[in-house]
Amino acid sequence: MDLESGGSIKRNGAQEADISAAFADDRGRGDFIILSASDSEFIQAAEEGDGIFAVEYRDASGQQFQASIAMVKPVVEAAFKDYLRKGTAWRKGHQWRLLK
Repeated sequence: MDLESGGSIKRNGAQEADISAAFADDRGRGDFIILSASDSEFIQAAEEGDGIFAVEYRDASGQQFQASIAMVKPVVEAAFKDYLRKGTAWRKGHQWRLLK
């Protein structure tokens, strides 16, 4: 998977350590961060201020969803790591609404 941000972060073949480093480096991360499983599947987060993020994902069918409530940085970091491991806890642990 590939990790990129609105700042200076861009990693092909991202590992959990890359995600940890990205969330630790607010300036380097910038306003958003994306972990892509493919050109059409990803999880992304945009910082809304004070460590609060809006989180979205796009699944294999091309549908895009947004978390019903904003998430704090540690929760977003854990979601990105679970997504990297191809887990499902990141999705099952939150409510999502379909974006049109």
